[in-house]
Amino acid sequence: MSREGLDLAARHGFTEADLNGTFLLVQDGRALTRSDAALAVTRHLKAPWRWGRVFAIVPKPLRDRLYSLVARTRYRVFGRREDCARVPPDQQHRFHGVKAPDAPTRSD
Repeated sequence: MSREGLDLAARHGFTEADLNGTFLLVQDGRALTRSDAALAVTRHLKAPWRWGRVFAIVPKPLRDRLYSLVARTRYRVFGRREDCARVPPDQQHRFHGVKAPDAPTRSD
């Protein structure tokens, strides 16, 4: 985890240990976790993932239990990657601590 990410989490009352056990999204100055964070992310996705917003009608305690079930089994269902996804240059502004690499120089 980046220092910047840990500082942002701390400003919202989360420790590094908390981050190892939950999904945290800071949006519009509010800290969202678990199913609330997942629902907020779906708003930015394309169909069919965007349709997940329909789960907002489910009461939060039930949604969070479902979220926990998916979180516990996600690697079995979706697989696991050892490498991190690379953020495309045109999206790097959306991520804390991700900086565009220096442009390569040409030697002619």
